[in-house]
Amino acid sequence: MKYEELLALKSLGGIKPTDQVHIVGNLFDLSFDHNNLSGIEHAFMLSEQIDIQTLDDESFTVLNYDLSNGWSYIRKLKYHSTNDDWSFQIKELFNEIFFQRKAIDSTGFDKIPKERQCQIYTNLGNTFSFIGRFVEAQEYWNKALNIIPNFPMAIGNKGNELFHYGFVLFDELHKAIYITYVHHYLNIALDLRAYLEGNAEQGFQN
Repeated sequence: MKYEELLALKSLGGIKPTDQVHIVGNLFDLSFDHNNLSGIEHAFMLSEQIDIQTLDDESFTVLNYDLSNGWSYIRKLKYHSTNDDWSFQIKELFNEIFFQRKAIDSTGFDKIPKERQCQIYTNLGNTFSFIGRFVEAQEYWNKALNIIPNFPMAIGNKGNELFHYGFVLFDELHKAIYITYVHHYLNIALDLRAYLEGNAEQGFQN
């Protein structure tokens, strides 16, 4: 369905449960691409019509992944360049982490494609990095890399965080070691730039 058709959709009635999840996920992603907050809210409205009892394990996992993305998108659009941009006490951030963890803990997590598993682990690592829990962020990026070595978004974000962390170290030798690893990780990610998402390529290149 085209984006305009998704926005006009009022009901998921008569649509297969797996397709319902696909529709909601697409609407989240496309609305974020269009900076359309109301489109994201519309996707949440449609998601409430999904009877989770009708979903297979994989679709349930993907739905939770989509919902975590939806809350992440709202946070980024609603609070970007505001005084609350770095607030950790907002419901959007809480729900973003909640649904990421719910996807990982679900029965279907081991059944979905490995690329999707890596995306979920990488996103949770990114969220923990955002709130300053750097060690846990590295752990989740490593979980993604244990599934697909050199998964570009995980290894790029891993290098990006080590860059910022390394520059606050007092010891110049330790700083140099960190930056050597950063250079290595970012080069690997950029060699796989075709698989990078959003503006990640530009960020890693910078």
